[in-house]
Amino acid sequence: MYERFAGNGNVICQLCGKEYGTISATHLKAKHGITVREYQARFKDYPTQGLPWAVRKDFEYNNSREKNDLFKEVIEDNEKLENSVENEPSIIEEIKEEINQKILLLKSNKKEKIIKDNIPFKNKNEIFETLKISFKNLVNNYMISKISRDGSLEYQFITDMADPVRKIEFEFPDTFWHNSDRNQNSRRDILLTQDGWRIIRIKGNSPNLRSLEKKLDVVSD
Repeated sequence: MYERFAGNGNVICQLCGKEYGTISATHLKAKHGITVREYQARFKDYPTQGLPWAVRKDFEYNNSREKNDLFKEVIEDNEKLENSVENEPSIIEEIKEEINQKILLLKSNKKEKIIKDNIPFKNKNEIFETLKISFKNLVNNYMISKISRDGSLEYQFITDMADPVRKIEFEFPDTFWHNSDRNQNSRRDILLTQDGWRIIRIKGNSPNLRSLEKKLDVVSD
């Protein structure tokens, strides 16, 4: 079984582990060959709807790998609302107030995260260790080489760091450790791109977690 909800409040399909705002009949039929009724019968304790939009918006700032107790409590509160009957308005209002208070706390946590995300990394190794969480095959100062059919060296470039398995190169042209040459960089980009490499260039002399996350948003398998 998978978790009930993802870190952004979306519901997780228990058949494939992917997250959705709603586990729809179209998804279940196309991907799994079953109906919503069959899904609900099989996974009685698992929802087919994500958390309300307003709640999901606040959860966007939480790391899905670090689901905290507050996140779980809000999920439980939302489930209480789903199960509340119409003749219990006082209970419904009480639960809603509890959810609102917890969301306010999540928003304060969001501000703390924004401040933390804007603190520059201390050194190159901190950046490397952060990226390695998502890119298990990342190598520091990786050398990219290409040998022609006749055995001669076509090119050889040293990178700041790269994932040779996924063929992703990370460059930090403005940082203190990087000695860049614009013309050579342009040539490198052309050659590496032609050979299937993706080049992620993070600009700025003091990279932080926020600048990394912006670039990683465009990286997909």
